[in-house]
Amino acid sequence: MTLSIFRRCGAVLAIAVAAMFPAQVLAQQTITLLHVSDTHSHLAAWGPKDANLDGTLGGLPKVAAIVATQRATDPGLLFVHAGDFMDGDLFFNEYHGVPELQLLKSIGLDAIALGNHEFAYGPSFLEAVLRDAWPGGYATNVPVLGTNVACSPIADWNAGTVIKNVNGVKVGLFGLTTRSRLFVGPSPCTIQPLVAAAQVAVASLKASGAQLIVALSHAGMTEARALAAGAPGIDVIVNGHDNALLDQPEEVVDPTDGHVTRIVSAGSHYEWVGKLRLNWSGTNVNFVDFALIPVDAAVPPDPAMQAAIDALKVNVVAHYGDVYHDPLGWADKWIAPEWDERHAKRDTPLGNLFADAYRAWTGTDVAIEAMGYLDDALPPGWIVGADVFRSMYLGPKFDFTTSRYVGIPQPWRLVTFQASGEALIGALNATIGIGANYFPQVSGIRLNYDSRLPVRDQVLLDTVHVGGHKLVLNKLYSVTVTEGVYAGLASLGMKMQQVTALADSAFTAARALVEERGVIGGSGSNRLRDIAAIGNGNAD
Repeated sequence: MTLSIFRRCGAVLAIAVAAMFPAQVLAQQTITLLHVSDTHSHLAAWGPKDANLDGTLGGLPKVAAIVATQRATDPGLLFVHAGDFMDGDLFFNEYHGVPELQLLKSIGLDAIALGNHEFAYGPSFLEAVLRDAWPGGYATNVPVLGTNVACSPIADWNAGTVIKNVNGVKVGLFGLTTRSRLFVGPSPCTIQPLVAAAQVAVASLKASGAQLIVALSHAGMTEARALAAGAPGIDVIVNGHDNALLDQPEEVVDPTDGHVTRIVSAGSHYEWVGKLRLNWSGTNVNFVDFALIPVDAAVPPDPAMQAAIDALKVNVVAHYGDVYHDPLGWADKWIAPEWDERHAKRDTPLGNLFADAYRAWTGTDVAIEAMGYLDDALPPGWIVGADVFRSMYLGPKFDFTTSRYVGIPQPWRLVTFQASGEALIGALNATIGIGANYFPQVSGIRLNYDSRLPVRDQVLLDTVHVGGHKLVLNKLYSVTVTEGVYAGLASLGMKMQQVTALADSAFTAARALVEERGVIGGSGSNRLRDIAAIGNGNAD
């Protein structure tokens, strides 16, 4: 009797409260958004090793554990991916991303944007991956949000936009893809300008009842800021593409109405999970808090997911040997593809290692690698084969008869050729002048350049030495590069003779050199020096 009376009183009290307070206060709900980006097939934990030579950073098993823990306290949370799940690890070469998509779906991924790497092997390749991973299209699977992508082969998976009901709030999501690095052409796909596509998406989602708008923007922070300013009405932009790591959201305020767009970015390779919480008041979106959740040694992996990843390793080991537990060498610190701006040297520890490996494997006079083709730093401590592969993983096969990439992922092969000293200088001037991804890393050659001089005229000819001797313009030198660098040099018009594509891969050569050296050094060696950086407080 007492319990029945209590229930009746509670119902009367609820009616009284509803009459006393505005509806928007009662409607307040918290929306939790978990986000990752640029995961690049890093399914297993990587980085510094534990006692079993297993990595301690990232990996889908640890992410699965984090998502499960967060969902236990907030079952209605959103979990999204801002693009670039493809290539970067031997798992991709073996399985083409199919199990990663299946496993992400199994832990409740709500939406994924298309990254530029998703197009690296062509739309037919992407279609096959999506078909194998998520048969039936977006109607029964995770919606792919390629809002600014018109691509007929993947139309069944490209939802464009989607509205999710999160704790009673209608959250509208759309996804944008940068136009860079669409390797394979001609293509039935087109990429529309980001801001124009976003404006249309925001209007469409709001017309469909969306109360909070989230953009998954795979275009980098500069474009994310432009998007926030140029497409009013976006509440959250989840950034991808440039691997930016923000410990708190960056806010862009619309000067006309004070609306705040918050940009979040959680780095890459499953090393962090971003967690944003917002409050919907019925009329306004309010910030609650944000955290970067580290995916590190302190996070125990989800056992079922770990078992799935271990099973995937079997075929990788069958093809490449035990790249996970056979130690090749030791590094005292991170061996990174970057230089110290305080010094004039522009060669990097990782660039030197790979260029040296190519030249050691073939015995040529010179070897050249490009900065844009170097990725993960080698971790401190024991180095295994998978670490070496992640440092230079690229490999859409190059067809030398058609001079085009073919949509087949495999480690890039080495290519040797002969070139005159004059042709070498021309290529180095071009790549140094263009900079960024084109900037060269070299072995067997040393030079100074002056970045203040006009592009293609920066190399100081008197400083160029090959094998310890001054370069001779009309002499032929032997050179080793990868398929990718060869294609780049050919596109720049470099004259090459006796071109030979080897069966051996860059990965094979680099793996062999790490094992041969045993201990890997972590600094540059003045192979390339920008004399413009000398002075002004900088060391030589």
